[in-house]
Amino acid sequence: MMVAELKAGFGDAVVQLSSIQHYDSVLQQRIDQTRWDYSQEIQQLRDLVYGLKDDLGDAMRHIGLVSDLQKRLQQDLEIIKQDRVRAPAVTEHQSCRVDYERIKAVGPDRAASEWLLRCGAKVRYKGFDKWQQDYNGLPSGPLGKYKIQAIDATESCIMYRGFDHLEGLEHVEEIKLIRCIYIEDPCLERISAITNLQASLSSLEVVSCGNVTDRGLLALHHLSNLQRLFLSDLPGVQEKEKTVKILQTALPKLVVEQDVQ
Repeated sequence: MMVAELKAGFGDAVVQLSSIQHYDSVLQQRIDQTRWDYSQEIQQLRDLVYGLKDDLGDAMRHIGLVSDLQKRLQQDLEIIKQDRVRAPAVTEHQSCRVDYERIKAVGPDRAASEWLLRCGAKVRYKGFDKWQQDYNGLPSGPLGKYKIQAIDATESCIMYRGFDHLEGLEHVEEIKLIRCIYIEDPCLERISAITNLQASLSSLEVVSCGNVTDRGLLALHHLSNLQRLFLSDLPGVQEKEKTVKILQTALPKLVVEQDVQ
């Protein structure tokens, strides 16, 4: 009987040991699974940190670019401020004033360019195809490098009192006076009296200048090199046929294109 009890007790011990071993095995699996899960979370956190680090690096680079752009913008603003000082808004009186000291300092072509552009006109220089209209973009260079070859005064405010700027120009071949409310007979007489323009000017357009009359057009006969004259919308011209005939008699090479109402 004692043997039977020992066998029964041994069997129970074996069962309990087996149960303990099974529990240890399950516990180890859980520990391993937990360790693996944590390792995955740690890796994800590490990847997130690396990603944030890269994003932070990109953000810092962007901040640097923005800072550079702000600096450049500030520099551009300073340049614009300086340009505004160089080319302040001009009144009608200021745009007509002739600065003879300026003409001496920078030469007639540069001084005339400044005057014309301040008044809203544009110029083209000899050897260049592009018209210059931006005052702040006037080219710099050796004195006398840029010679005015053409003047387009369309809708500008040039007037007689500023025409002394044209006195020293030696290469002007073309002038357009289109819708210029201040152009009148004395202006055309002044142009015709300038010796350099008499020799160089070959093309002239006078369009929609209501203060121009036959008297102003007749003065053009002094422009000995004039070969083309375009006239249109000049209500002040009363004897157009007679005026044109007189001009063509005085200037045999002159071709007059007209639409004078």
